[in-house]
Amino acid sequence: MQNNKVFSILQKFDKYEQNRLRKFVQSPYFNRNERLEKLLELLLKDVNAENSAISVIREKIWGKIGHQGTFDDVKLRKDFSDLLRLTEKFIAQEHFEKNKLYEAEFLLAGINEKKINKLESGTIKSAARLLNRFPLKSSDFYYHKFALEKQVFLLNQDIQAKSEKKNIETVSKNLDIFYISEKLRYYCYILGSKRIAVHDYDLQMMKQVIHQVENFSYSTIPVIAVYYQYYLTLSDGENEAHYFKLKELLDKYALDFPKVEAFNLYSSTLNYCVRKINSGIGNFLQEYLDVIIAFLEKEIIFLDDFLATEVFNNIVVSALRLEKFSWAEEFILKYIKRINPKYQENVTTFNMARLHWYQKNHSKVIELLREVEYDHLGYNLKSKTMLLTTYYDTDEIEPLYSLLESFRTFLNRHKEIPQHRKSLYINLIRFTKKMVNTAPNDKKAIEKLKKELEETKSLANKDWLLEKLAEL
Repeated sequence: MQNNKVFSILQKFDKYEQNRLRKFVQSPYFNRNERLEKLLELLLKDVNAENSAISVIREKIWGKIGHQGTFDDVKLRKDFSDLLRLTEKFIAQEHFEKNKLYEAEFLLAGINEKKINKLESGTIKSAARLLNRFPLKSSDFYYHKFALEKQVFLLNQDIQAKSEKKNIETVSKNLDIFYISEKLRYYCYILGSKRIAVHDYDLQMMKQVIHQVENFSYSTIPVIAVYYQYYLTLSDGENEAHYFKLKELLDKYALDFPKVEAFNLYSSTLNYCVRKINSGIGNFLQEYLDVIIAFLEKEIIFLDDFLATEVFNNIVVSALRLEKFSWAEEFILKYIKRINPKYQENVTTFNMARLHWYQKNHSKVIELLREVEYDHLGYNLKSKTMLLTTYYDTDEIEPLYSLLESFRTFLNRHKEIPQHRKSLYINLIRFTKKMVNTAPNDKKAIEKLKKELEETKSLANKDWLLEKLAEL
């Protein structure tokens, strides 16, 4: 049954959504086929059971939902198809009812079609109140304002004198803002995605859109101001003033956007900081942390009420690299509760070990990591690397050799690790062994090893290796 489309959809519904779907399917306005009600109940029973109750015995379903006579697979498939259509209709209805502005827009269209003059004035006022209470001023706001003003224009075509000025300018202005902001948003996506994937996109009229923004006063409209600044940051990244202006605009207007959209905009500033850090501009490490703090304070960083583990880890390591150890520890203890519960233990252990590693509390690092095996491959690689460097720093040679061998075995066993990534750690193991076997003050051997290190591109913890080699 799990391969059935309707079943797969129902698995995504919580108990409240299941109950609303029941009422929807039971409504004679949407459905007059009692078999579909019974089929839905059987599927929901299966969805909510610990073990599958129906076990895909389609012949049994045939009789249970009210069919008579010999089993007919074609007819049963038709029932499943009809229930699928109803479920899709329910999903659309749920989404429609979440935004009352859609309802107001279609009500005005219906009033206009039926010429129900008595409802016009009250519905227009009601729509205006809904729009004034609309919590966001993203492109969606201007789309709804355009759509509602368009319906008002269509209504007024019949009831106003030909000489009376219509609301055409308002319709046009809101359409322009919606169009320009959406074009900029998708163009920014294209420019940003070019850094990680090569796809060809052809967006028409982008030059005209950019010209329009640059030559007319759109700077007072937050959604256009933000996306235009985002465009400048992507297209002229060397000019840091663009980034700082974008950051300023986000600090001011981020909460005017839907949460996912605001999350992506803030993520773009973090990505800019990362690129600057990777190019050796150290002050952007503090910038990265500053953006993260704003991200946290606005609660935008929490999608589905959880903080992504990778984001959590990046926050901790950025604070540690700035030697803000107390801040990092407070962050771990405070925000670990915002991580998905099934990951909390691993994330806590890993990040506390990393905190102690930066503080050179070697015994705590060993205590936290020696017996830990993570489900997540990335944690395993990074924790083994921390343990390796800690054993070396504390002259624990026997445990170090044991770890080097088990680490190599781990890399060979996990075939899913890409070869280029595997090479980073194989070379780390190789050079660590060489350092252990290099006599202190053997200048010739040290210089040879240093040259080899510097020429090796695929190497994890290269800076640490060079630092330890210099100590020899």
